Amino acid sequence: MVNPIKIWNRAVPNMVGTVSCLVRWRNQYAVLGVAHVLTPTCLGTSPSARPIVECGVSPVSEIGVIGNWNLAVSNNGMPRDSSTDAAVATIDSDTAAKLVRQQDFLPSGIRRTPLTADEPLFFTGAASGTSHTTVLHDANAQAPFGYFVYELGKVRPARTVNVMLHGLIQTDRRNAVRGDSGSLLRDERGQAIGILVGMDRDETYCYFSPLGPILGDFAAELVTQDDPLSKQMRVA
Repeated sequence: MVNPIKIWNRAVPNMVGTVSCLVRWRNQYAVLGVAHVLTPTCLGTSPSARPIVECGVSPVSEIGVIGNWNLAVSNNGMPRDSSTDAAVATIDSDTAAKLVRQQDFLPSGIRRTPLTADEPLFFTGAASGTSHTTVLHDANAQAPFGYFVYELGKVRPARTVNVMLHGLIQTDRRNAVRGDSGSLLRDERGQAIGILVGMDRDETYCYFSPLGPILGDFAAELVTQDDPLSKQMRVA
């Protein structure tokens, strides 16, 4: 069973998510997660600001956001277009090593072949602490999501903004809860498929952003079980 790892942003400590995966970005290690947890929109801050986030395996170390939400943001910090809802944050080698050593944390690879209807898929959320078995409904879905906008230094959101996301993978909900956002969707072979960005308003379905385009957006490389550096870390 995958050991899920929590991640959160110090500016909004009650907004917790799940680390999606470990990647390499410009010769650095980084974690991938959902942007609405790692880089929530805060009024009074620059859209290019790099907030500090913390990772559950290394609570005393800070990891800085290096890739931001590719969501268009107006001058007052309000989102106004669709997005993959993904962000990456650099980590030091010690934190990377701790992640690599977590049970089944690393995927076997990235799924390249098309998904099939009713195919069994799997994800594990840090908030629910449960491994969920689900099935594919739609490999090219769209859904509206309400994203919180915060005032800097305040825990409660100032408002909610509705955003339509496209090109999503739709599956059964299967008891996912708030805080499972970012969970990595895998197939029966352990191949990575996408990251959980949310549920519909009736909480019937889960929606995942496909991982391939996200990695392309950040020019990042997925660290897998067969990665030479991951093998080195496991035995170090």
